[in-house]
Amino acid sequence: MSFVKLIRSEATFLLMEHYPNAFLLLTQIAIRAKRSENNIQNGLKLGQALIGDYKRIGLSKQQYRSAKTHLKSIQQATFQPTNKGTIATIISTDIYNINIEDDNTQNNTPATHQQHTSNTPATPNKKLISKEDKKLPLKNEEPFFLTSKKHKLKDKRLESFNRFWEAFGYKKGKADAAESWYQIPSLTELLVLKIIEAAKREAVARKKLPPDRTPKMAQGWLTSRRWEDEPPQKDKYDNIA
Repeated sequence: MSFVKLIRSEATFLLMEHYPNAFLLLTQIAIRAKRSENNIQNGLKLGQALIGDYKRIGLSKQQYRSAKTHLKSIQQATFQPTNKGTIATIISTDIYNINIEDDNTQNNTPATHQQHTSNTPATPNKKLISKEDKKLPLKNEEPFFLTSKKHKLKDKRLESFNRFWEAFGYKKGKADAAESWYQIPSLTELLVLKIIEAAKREAVARKKLPPDRTPKMAQGWLTSRRWEDEPPQKDKYDNIA
């Protein structure tokens, strides 16, 4: 009998409480995901599942679309439409570990991330920083990003910063922003998700900023802890002359 593991984490509880439809869809993907090369499933790769029958899990078409959008935004899964349905790929083990089988064993021992790096779909969280930043790690060294004060962002701190950087959208002053991210104490997954959601709201509001106004850069936004601001009841720039 095969199984998947639900991780008891802050990310899991946050998704269950605030985004139940996304949690439901992620559960369907985890249960259906291909976990062995010996199992031929419509040409799917390890960690992939064919979805699209949203009514089977009690979702409407709009709820299904919103759930996909949210799972993609928090980098839990990616989605690719095909003529057979949508291929969903799990790219994180923060919430579900689908227990990929080792081809060299016949038991159901849960697979570790290290054992299956070559089989697991690549995640954008682990990619190296662009060469144009000139802050690449040395060969065989763990990926890192050098901040403006020469601190190294790496591991989960680097992964979470990359997620914030993409969500914030105003890509200027990256090294300074990285330093502000480095200085945030107790950066739990719950706090990361809160910051990213606020960064997305800032990115939306920025689009309506008058031409003569300079957008707030990520460094200042983080240093001022703007993610703690109350979400506006109306557009923050509506009253600007």
